[in-house]
Amino acid sequence: MWKKSLIPAFILALGVALFFQRQARSESGAKGLLHYRHPIEQLSLETQIRLMEERVARENGKSGIDLATLGSLYVEAAKRDGSPAWWARAADAAARSRIALPVENPGATNVLAQIALAEHDFDRAVSLAGELSASGKGIGQALAIRVTAELATGKLLEAEKDADQAVAFRPTLSSLTQRGLVYEAMGRESEAMEDWLSGLMLEDLGEVQASAWTRTLIGRLHLRHGRLEEAKAWLDESRRLVPVHPITIGLLAEIAGRKGDLEESVRLYQEALLNSGDPSYLSREGRMRDVSGDRSGALNAWEGAEKLLRLQLSEGRTGHRMELARILLMRGAPADAPEALSLMQAEVAKRRSAEALGLFAWALAANGDFPEARGALREALDSGVKSAELYLRAAQVAEGLGDPGRASFYRDLARATDPTNPELVARRRSPAG
Repeated sequence: MWKKSLIPAFILALGVALFFQRQARSESGAKGLLHYRHPIEQLSLETQIRLMEERVARENGKSGIDLATLGSLYVEAAKRDGSPAWWARAADAAARSRIALPVENPGATNVLAQIALAEHDFDRAVSLAGELSASGKGIGQALAIRVTAELATGKLLEAEKDADQAVAFRPTLSSLTQRGLVYEAMGRESEAMEDWLSGLMLEDLGEVQASAWTRTLIGRLHLRHGRLEEAKAWLDESRRLVPVHPITIGLLAEIAGRKGDLEESVRLYQEALLNSGDPSYLSREGRMRDVSGDRSGALNAWEGAEKLLRLQLSEGRTGHRMELARILLMRGAPADAPEALSLMQAEVAKRRSAEALGLFAWALAANGDFPEARGALREALDSGVKSAELYLRAAQVAEGLGDPGRASFYRDLARATDPTNPELVARRRSPAG
């Protein structure tokens, strides 16, 4: 009897602790939100997967709901480390779930939509989101899927509308984090930061993965403006929560390189590569080696990344088309320029995000088509995004068009946006810089 009487007391104590914790964090501003301090944290993702796999096995795969839940856990694992094996498991679990529960199964539909997004099949993802909306269940998930697809394809006004609707439907850490991403893409960075911090005010027990991701985004924004110490603080906390997330590790590698510690930068890029199998981290290692003066090391890294990327493309995985084009352009061999342009023409036919358009402009410039490159950059910059990388591409194109004054203007913008940008630092080190 006495044990039962302790249960309400425990719940009350926990509620009081959470109340005062959130109150203190609201009064201390962004610094108070840096650390995840909930008194109870969730089971590790690995443990959740193991327990659900055991449950599905006991049921002989007869529960469509449990299979969908397992699929969603596999998706979370895939997003965390990028391994294709997790995506394959998620697809298998979703397919089995739909067989076991062919109707009223929004969980499996959401898993399939997440897979479509990962494969850059945005039309299928939006179609699956439509199924979720039409069923009357999973409306929040449907909106999140649409926002992700719209962000990737550069449809920012549509993304903003859907993100606003998602927040109005249910203001959560996830919905506010996603709307912050839309604001960031539109150059409305103060609003993005406000949404991310507001989301952290709402983070709840067990939201370790989501909490880590939001902190990674805050760290990335600080990094994009050269605020290295602030960026590292947020990224370190994110990594404490999810130690193996390759995106976080890759950003920490970027910080190490910008601070002049090439050895630590390379170590972290290699760790991100091993955790994810994603060749883009090897490509980024090459870039950091190149701007640090290690051209031979850069060429070796790019060669290894190129082999992996071409293998993936031969298997029909088109998600890294942009990364292969980036390697070809960074290497700077004239013979590579036509292929880089062909890759980017195929990419922008599907998605016209600011990043894709910036790389498309670089490929056009490498092939001598500076007027078209200027048009692509104008479209990218019209989104409002603040990017030193885009400003540097615009400077390159202005020089190609014989306008040194405008080239200088864009380089000044790049310096003001991110004074620690590796390309700018390397330029200052060069005799002509």
